[in-house]
Amino acid sequence: MNKTILSTQIKLEILTICSGPISRPDNLINQVQLFMLGYDDFEDWCRQLEKRLQLLAVEYQTGKEIAEGHINGQTTVDQCIQMVV
Repeated sequence: MNKTILSTQIKLEILTICSGPISRPDNLINQVQLFMLGYDDFEDWCRQLEKRLQLLAVEYQTGKEIAEGHINGQTTVDQCIQMVV
């Protein structure tokens, strides 16, 4: 498992859900909280992200489980990465 590639993929998922600019997902700063991207306004986005992160965990065989409710607007990009890696 290449952590850099997986981190970039997670950032891409975060940006895709909130319709952010996806041309350079690696430029998304790890300390950014999801509410800064609009995730507080749409709880459904948090649930979508949990599902996508769980799919990545399965695909990359990390052995991690992301349960419903683990992600909210206060969650940082880095915390999302740590949930999968």
